[in-house]
Amino acid sequence: MTMRKYDYYPAPPAPIRAAVQARAGTGDIRTVIEGVEREHRGAVAVTEGELTGSMDSGVVAPQQYASAVNRRAFWAAAQLEVFADAIETYNRDSTDPWSIELLNKQADLGAETFFCLTGPGPDAPTEERSAYSRLVLQKEGELQSILDDHFIRLEANLDQSATAVTQALRRDPTDAEVIALWKAGNLPELASLAWPELHLRSIPMEGIDENLFGLTEPQIVDRLKDSRHALSAEELEWLTVNYPDVMKRFYDEWTLEDTVLLPPGQTPAGHSEYATDHGWVLGPDGQWYPIEIPSSGHSSGPAYTESFGGLHNTNGGWATMDSRQGSIYAGEPPPTGLLILSGITGYTPQIFGDLSVGENQTDYITYDEHGNPITHQQVPDRPAAWSPPPSVADSELNPAPPGTWDATQTENPAKDRVDRGSSIADLLIGGLNGKVLSDQIDANNSFAGNISFQSNGAERRAVIQLSQVQYDPDSGQVNDTPWRGYGVVDEEGKIVGGYR
Repeated sequence: MTMRKYDYYPAPPAPIRAAVQARAGTGDIRTVIEGVEREHRGAVAVTEGELTGSMDSGVVAPQQYASAVNRRAFWAAAQLEVFADAIETYNRDSTDPWSIELLNKQADLGAETFFCLTGPGPDAPTEERSAYSRLVLQKEGELQSILDDHFIRLEANLDQSATAVTQALRRDPTDAEVIALWKAGNLPELASLAWPELHLRSIPMEGIDENLFGLTEPQIVDRLKDSRHALSAEELEWLTVNYPDVMKRFYDEWTLEDTVLLPPGQTPAGHSEYATDHGWVLGPDGQWYPIEIPSSGHSSGPAYTESFGGLHNTNGGWATMDSRQGSIYAGEPPPTGLLILSGITGYTPQIFGDLSVGENQTDYITYDEHGNPITHQQVPDRPAAWSPPPSVADSELNPAPPGTWDATQTENPAKDRVDRGSSIADLLIGGLNGKVLSDQIDANNSFAGNISFQSNGAERRAVIQLSQVQYDPDSGQVNDTPWRGYGVVDEEGKIVGGYR
């Protein structure tokens, strides 16, 4: 039998949280209440702008914020925040009952893995294989019953949350409830103007750094990038509520070139120092992600083979939340004065193996939704490249791309593949090829990159993919498929590549 899969909540929490961002100012509370009172899946209707109004505290007088309408708007929006949290629990966070993510993960693993069944060998008699097939079918039915039981309890929990939200929206909050919401970080700064008699600004928020209050946009960005005081999930959510435009710009304008990369051993505050050996990256959502390399043999997608590994485990555990593409320079730049050194001192760098067709790799390669590199522009063949001087012995070929490393070279993984030639006979060819070599090293260090931010339950990771169109320097013929590998952060905080 085919295991049944379970659907995620039809609308993600993000658009509901978008409505929360408009919690300050006047709001059409009647429409909000009606939206949540309808069968709870209809609560998504509140994301279409029922909570409207100005967030400019410089224009609206404090006494206006204290009006009954605005108090109800703050209260209603806080309940939407509660409902958005319930959706997160339903989709991914719940462990008992299992969330939708965990249910589908167990369904993908199947009954044989779940019950640790051991099948008969290839030479087993037909009767034994038939008996095992019947056992698997029986266990699949048992597993489906287990999953369905978890799903029934999971839906009941979400229904209960929706009912609680609906009931809360039918009345005004008590002072104790307002204070509890404030301490939990579920009310914005402007709520202190709506309930001036409660003196909310004098009450510390649980898990929220009070130094976040009243920051300018540059100060918020600086705080996001400060790994020594890494923001918690609660603080990021609070910033999203109180500074939605700043956080949206940070997300929209995020680039790998401008973000913060931390080398191995320099762990953001609040994270495990053992989480990764490959460094950290600040994601567009303001969270820190450990950089990882997918394990070989756990892959999916049409272009990922088991020997290469992939973005997604075979059981579907890792889900991509966001990804960004662009050019990535991974490797050591050519030595300063390479032309002078090669022409005068006899320093003759050489590059072995296939060569990059150029620095503009993004002109040729893009990535699909699965993270598979696709060559979208035909690359013309190149003329045969220069040859190494005959006095220099051939180097052992390295399967990693030029300018990067072979993962098996553990003594110095950032070692590039540029070797020295010491013969006086190399002086002339060195002078002729210095500029060519310098340009080629830059090309060999240039990749079409794709960084994916992924989650697997409570775990998070970032995967930096590198792809490069290469050609055979002997024939000038462009290779049929791009080279592919992974990037990591070295001890100097720079991206280097070569893992496959």
